[in-house]
Amino acid sequence: MSHHGGAVNITDPKVRPVRWYNQSYDYRNAGTKIIGPPVMTFGDILVLLFEISDELDRLGCPPHP
Repeated sequence: MSHHGGAVNITDPKVRPVRWYNQSYDYRNAGTKIIGPPVMTFGDILVLLFEISDELDRLGCPPHP
């Protein structure tokens, strides 16, 4: 997220939309800022990171050393 300045960077129309709770983004949203109010606040980012970590654990991904 930080690598792209907090903006959506999906440019390929063949890529499936990214969905999280009530948010959905695809290539038509390229360049849209999502980091920061009103879209994603600090608390939202923490929840997302914990959910990503839980999903990686569920998939059996090894922990980062």
